[in-house]
Amino acid sequence: VKQIIKSEGDQNSENTAHPRSMEISDKDKLFLKNTVIAGASAGFGANVVVHPLDTIKARLMYLLSGQHQMGNVTDTVKRSIKLGGLRSLYRGYGIVLMSTVPSTALYFLSVEISKKFVPGDNDAMTKQFFSGVMAQFVAGFVFTPRDVIKERVQTQDILPKHLRRYSSSFDAVKQIIKTEGILGMYKGFWQTFSMWGMYGGLYLVLYNEIKNFSRIHSYEVKGHESSRTILGSSILAAALSAALTNPLDVIKLNYQVNREKDTFYNLTKQLFKSNGPTVITRGIMARILWVCPRTAIAWSIYEYVMMFVTVYDK
Repeated sequence: VKQIIKSEGDQNSENTAHPRSMEISDKDKLFLKNTVIAGASAGFGANVVVHPLDTIKARLMYLLSGQHQMGNVTDTVKRSIKLGGLRSLYRGYGIVLMSTVPSTALYFLSVEISKKFVPGDNDAMTKQFFSGVMAQFVAGFVFTPRDVIKERVQTQDILPKHLRRYSSSFDAVKQIIKTEGILGMYKGFWQTFSMWGMYGGLYLVLYNEIKNFSRIHSYEVKGHESSRTILGSSILAAALSAALTNPLDVIKLNYQVNREKDTFYNLTKQLFKSNGPTVITRGIMARILWVCPRTAIAWSIYEYVMMFVTVYDK
């Protein structure tokens, strides 16, 4: 957090030692509060709408189920509803609902704090990229256990009944801790960070560049961009970032869902051996369909809530 260094003592006295104290200014405290409010609102609004698309993506990417693999987006929707009704598309939503507000608020807070520590102009690509990566690392401590739980619950409906272990997200938490320990909740932490870190860095760079380009050509004021500019920039940046990081997501998901004690290297080798090089494109369309509205909704809510609370506080 940005800290303000203040000099204390007699300003008129020469050769006097001035002890310095560090404190967070009221302006910074207000900014942090607004960031948390905006981030929490963004996370709740985004995940409520797009969770079924996340479930479809997870089932398409899950390749260790062998003969139970899904075909395409349409086929996955039909088979999912046939297997468990519309409710099947909301598997894992319990843990998402519980973790969405704190995790998204933590992510946006980390983005803004990171920007204060990374040197350079706010619009510099390197600053945007490393801020996105650092934010994903911090948020990963909440994102990783959430992903492990929700993905195992989301994918088990496509398995034979005797292989379905979890009755709910909360049952999955209990069973994972009981059989794999607390570290089981953080399985694939570095894989999660590598995937979301790369996504976060690419997204912020692309979002900022596209938004600035659109703002300049639309003659808009910086910080007061139109909804069209924010939404369009979010969707395009999210689509490109999602497509580029899809290979990492496929491998990460299968590693986290896998209950066997297998190494990440062996599992990756098995995926490529069984499915060929095209495995890296598995579920790419579903991922784009999930990420685009989720990111667009989240960043639009975040930007507008930040504008609102800033004006309200003034």
